[in-house]
Amino acid sequence: MYEKSKCLVVKGAAALTFASKMFPDTTKGVLGGFKGVHFLHSPYYYWFKFLQLHDEYNRALEGEKTSISQEIIKDFGQVRGIEFAKWWDEHASLFAEPISQLDMKVASSLNDVASFTNADAVNIVVPLDWRNQDLKDAFGLLVDSLVPKRLEKMKLGESRAKYRLGRKWSMKALHEAYVVMKYKQLADADRGKTNKKTSWADIGIKVRHSYAVREKLKIGVKNAKTIDKRITLTVLTTRAYKRAQGFLASSVTNSFPA
Repeated sequence: MYEKSKCLVVKGAAALTFASKMFPDTTKGVLGGFKGVHFLHSPYYYWFKFLQLHDEYNRALEGEKTSISQEIIKDFGQVRGIEFAKWWDEHASLFAEPISQLDMKVASSLNDVASFTNADAVNIVVPLDWRNQDLKDAFGLLVDSLVPKRLEKMKLGESRAKYRLGRKWSMKALHEAYVVMKYKQLADADRGKTNKKTSWADIGIKVRHSYAVREKLKIGVKNAKTIDKRITLTVLTTRAYKRAQGFLASSVTNSFPA
């Protein structure tokens, strides 16, 4: 996507690129027209969902003084009561790689010449007495020698995005951690009203943890056949909750998951 001007300048349009191809397929203006993945399979979706669960973050939005950076609060804004697709459309650029500040143009003075030490640009002498097609062919060969036809896969640690993915992740682990924390918060809120405690095993059953589904466990059913399985499910559910606490903490930083 490019824009031509009358002053022999070709401006690159504001296209987005990401360190990972796992960005939501609703993203607009992506370089090369890449589609990404369904948002449910994107770690950026769970970044947003953990922000929604973050009570301290949402208190900060209401003006309460917290330990969360004011810059993060300003950048991410309101997350509760908002659909992910709408929020992502407005904030995707925060997670994308920096957009090039350079334009392609005919140099008319030394001020237009790129520094010879600039790794992001090159100065080219174009002989105007060549045939048009010969110039295009030669320019194509030159471009192929300088710029790879396909962008190399970027390592997560090399990302220069303001908010970036911090490490490798498992979508299954993100999902299970999220639903466990969500239902734990709901159970705690319900306990405040009814004074009834929900066991970790029953939370695992409610969120349809893979182990609970495989063993066909049912809420509140405790007998000789299920006791060992409920103990195992308790361990798995609390493990997922511990991971969720880490995801929750990193959701208000510039790197997720941390």
